Amino acid sequence: MDVLYHGVVGFTVAKVMGSPDVLPAAAAAMVPDVIGSIPFFYFKLLKAPKKNVRLFLRSFWQSANSNMFDNKIDRGTYQFFHSFIALPVVAIVSFLLYPASWLVLTIAYTAHILIDIPIHDGGFATQFLYPFSTIHYEGKNWTKHPAQFLFFWAALIIILFAFRII
Repeated sequence: MDVLYHGVVGFTVAKVMGSPDVLPAAAAAMVPDVIGSIPFFYFKLLKAPKKNVRLFLRSFWQSANSNMFDNKIDRGTYQFFHSFIALPVVAIVSFLLYPASWLVLTIAYTAHILIDIPIHDGGFATQFLYPFSTIHYEGKNWTKHPAQFLFFWAALIIILFAFRII
């Protein structure tokens, strides 16, 4: 799903669990996409021709929307941050930064991975045991299935109202 959706999920997890750290929980839920995508976009920027601004922007836009990794570094970073193997690191960093809410932040992060499993496909399919296994579920890409995208947002809004969060 989109990064905003994951942020709202993190916010919701914190509210449901009674944590005052809603913004850190929202950020924790966005980490797999934000940090996991830095090398992806970095290598796309490097690859784009720099002869003129228009050509650079067009090339970068097309490359960034190709959903193709350029090398093992961008693929590995993305897959690692979308893997349950990263959870101990997330839990330790969360504990060091927010000792009272480390579990909330770790659950928000975990929610991101669980949500992405059925809605990613191809190279972006969530390999939830990476780097030890490439096992994954070949989901339906949410960007190609608007009904799925709307369903997930509707379900989240229902949860927000059911728990009287909004």
